[in-house]
Amino acid sequence: MHPPHSQKSRILDLLRQRASLGLTALESLEQVGTMRLAAYVKFLKDDGHTIDTEIIRVPSGKRVARYRLREPTADDGTALGDVLTDGITA
Repeated sequence: MHPPHSQKSRILDLLRQRASLGLTALESLEQVGTMRLAAYVKFLKDDGHTIDTEIIRVPSGKRVARYRLREPTADDGTALGDVLTDGITA
């Protein structure tokens, strides 16, 4: 079952806004109000988005996942936005 469209859209928008910084679960809690970032990332991947996962160490010493959206680019290097083509894997 997929989540409500609005929260999934908010996560996707946030991933786009924070393209270079990425997004952690704590940041998604602060900005979107959900600690279920990993689940939303899975839903977005199922929708065809390419999202990279990086394990980082936070100041407390704990390791957490940071997610970054990888937008498709045209041959000239410009972003294609929401346009996805066959063969792009999540």
